[in-house]
Amino acid sequence: MFKKYIVILLIFVLQSFLWGALLEVGQTDDFVFNTIQSAVDYAVENDTILVHPGHYIENVRVIEKSLVIGSLFMSTNDTTYIENTIVDGNNSGTVFYVYHERYFPELRTITLSGFSIINGNGAMNEADEIKYAGGVFIGSYSTHSSEFSKVSNCIIKNNNGAMGGGGTFFESNILLEGCVIFNNNGGVYGGGFMADGNDYQIVFSQENLNSIYSNSAGNGKDIYFLTGTDESELGTICLDKISINPEDDDISNYYHVDSRFDWNEDLTYNTIANERYEADLYVSMVGSDNNSGLNSSDPLKTISKACSLLKPRADGEYNTIYVAPGLYTPTLTGEILPISINQGTRIVGEDPNITVIDGENSITNFFFIENRGNISVEGLTLTNLFSGTPFSGTIFAKYSNNLIFKNLIINDVHSYLAGLYFNEVDGFIVSDIYLNNYNYRGFGFLKSNGLSNNLWADNLNVTYILPGVGASSPFHYEIGDYEISNIKVTNSVIPGGRAFQYVNPSEDANDDVTINNLLVANCSTSPLDWNMALIGFGCEHNQNIYVNNLTVVNNTSSLSSVYMRGNVVMRNVILDNDTLNEIKIGTASEPPYNPGTSILDIDNSLIRGGIDAIYVESNDYNNLIWGENNIDVAPSFVGGNEEDYNSYQLAEGSPCIDAGTPDLDEYYITEYDMLGHARLFGSAVDIGCFEFGAPVSNADNEESEKPHIEITLYPNPFNPETTIDFNLKEDSNVELSIYNIKGQLVKKLVSEKLLSGNHKIVWKGENSSNKRVSSGIYFCKLKTAYKTTTRKMVLIK
Repeated sequence: MFKKYIVILLIFVLQSFLWGALLEVGQTDDFVFNTIQSAVDYAVENDTILVHPGHYIENVRVIEKSLVIGSLFMSTNDTTYIENTIVDGNNSGTVFYVYHERYFPELRTITLSGFSIINGNGAMNEADEIKYAGGVFIGSYSTHSSEFSKVSNCIIKNNNGAMGGGGTFFESNILLEGCVIFNNNGGVYGGGFMADGNDYQIVFSQENLNSIYSNSAGNGKDIYFLTGTDESELGTICLDKISINPEDDDISNYYHVDSRFDWNEDLTYNTIANERYEADLYVSMVGSDNNSGLNSSDPLKTISKACSLLKPRADGEYNTIYVAPGLYTPTLTGEILPISINQGTRIVGEDPNITVIDGENSITNFFFIENRGNISVEGLTLTNLFSGTPFSGTIFAKYSNNLIFKNLIINDVHSYLAGLYFNEVDGFIVSDIYLNNYNYRGFGFLKSNGLSNNLWADNLNVTYILPGVGASSPFHYEIGDYEISNIKVTNSVIPGGRAFQYVNPSEDANDDVTINNLLVANCSTSPLDWNMALIGFGCEHNQNIYVNNLTVVNNTSSLSSVYMRGNVVMRNVILDNDTLNEIKIGTASEPPYNPGTSILDIDNSLIRGGIDAIYVESNDYNNLIWGENNIDVAPSFVGGNEEDYNSYQLAEGSPCIDAGTPDLDEYYITEYDMLGHARLFGSAVDIGCFEFGAPVSNADNEESEKPHIEITLYPNPFNPETTIDFNLKEDSNVELSIYNIKGQLVKKLVSEKLLSGNHKIVWKGENSSNKRVSSGIYFCKLKTAYKTTTRKMVLIK
């Protein structure tokens, strides 16, 4: 063996004499170079760098050099050197970053051989704010048909990037041979690796096979080939081990190839890494991803693992993942974000107040859905995320169908694009979502169709503004067929943006859109480099927008409360704000396009300042139809805390009561108000989003008919004890229990029948053995015969 090593080393020395120098790297004083980077910096064109065994914690950058960099495996073929020569990015950037400016005339190649490449987390591309390539980045090296860079016999694992977890190859010819690429997370695209650019080739060795499996990403979990042209070539993908059976319907979610590639869809393999099945699965913080997950006594630990075990379903039925109460995070439970959901999957949290996914301010999404359908997510809190890419959004869905998101709490999230973003989604239901303490856009719907109901954006502080991107908005609907009702935007600061907007500039916009029960209260829009009205309605051509039962009050803006263009019909609207105008009617199209007519038809509404509060742009195309039933008086609300949306309900004797239109059908008015009360109660509909004195409709959700329970905790945070104060509207069997953040029962405080009335229970911060518990987050859960309510509490030292 020693003689063989000497012979191979002599070959390297001879090759170095002919083509370049041989530089050796080691971690002892015997070596001139103790880091790979120091050798790279010293090296010149065509040098070879031989790295001796060790754990090298560094991020290696190779700029404008053709080099061969390898472990002693390269000179011995001893595979133990691969595992023993570790290059560790320490989660501070790409492990190997190789780049060549394309305008340089030289043809350059790079060879990386015989390393374990781990713990890279990508290099930031400032142009699009995306971290590419956790493990290896090779960019703009040779695309000449006979020149290939090579990555051979490397183990690439445990790397992360917003695109390309294991690696990203950009406009470079690459030969992959003998690599094992697994357990990498690519964020949006390309868990194993991603290739991008024009006129490049990726070749998979057919003799020394690669294994690429068990990686994660929103799409292309193992391989993602993005863009490309007719000149980009991809031959047969020959692998030893792959993730799933290529005959499964979702194979393109693992190995995704852009349609512009010249590829005959050949994929060969020897073994499959993951067995998948159709079943309901269970997830708990106290579980393990080595468990089966098939029952609640043998749960998995992560939602992402559960999703990876499920086959897609095309029969219209669901596989359901039941998520137990607890805190699921990348560091605490090993949750992998974004969670990629297969077709026909339903994720159900037990209670959004105590079933929490915490992104720990990662730059990613919570859920990423592309080219999939029949998916439902409910009963969760999604918190602490920096969704800072153009693919951002706590929930990102594109080219998909039949999606349901309901009963969710989304808070403490910064999003570049939108909190919940749908692009070309055919059929969705988004309901009962509370968006709190959010930064930038909230809900974004583009070229989609579906129902959005009972959505509430509260306490948004929009501070992340990109000039030229367009108006930020908690609710943005564009080019689609939507049913929009029961929308609240409260207590939010939206500089340079709108609280709500619907726009449809498409020539195909012939379907009318109806917006019912919209509340915008206690918000402000401060101008930046551009000015925006608080609310925007815009359409072109033959479309009509019917806007019914709006309450837009107590807001401030340097411009109008509402800006509109196109054909808008308003009924039963309250506009009472500190703004320049209540409504501005703009031109349907801006020069140099041919201007179109904008018409506002408004009646049965309360407008502060009356007709004088409506500004019509001075041109020959716009028109105002002012109805005889409009009024200009104080609306008279019940009042109270202006931050509480209930304070904007109508007071007894309000001039808005029975002052609306009596005809529900003509203007597509819904049968219920924002709180589920019958809309037509009395002689006519009330003006505004709340109906005065109306009963809860029998057609409404049974949940709204149940007695409401308010729980007050004081003090909270607390030490050493706290009082749990609640009121029962009727006699009931009651269970009051304390749970820790893992969803485990700490102590049951009450389990008996209690009479109606007020009750106060003290928890002394003790478990069922009457021992003091540690400081941290706990949950009290009150269960009665008619309602279950949960509240978070914090025990401090």
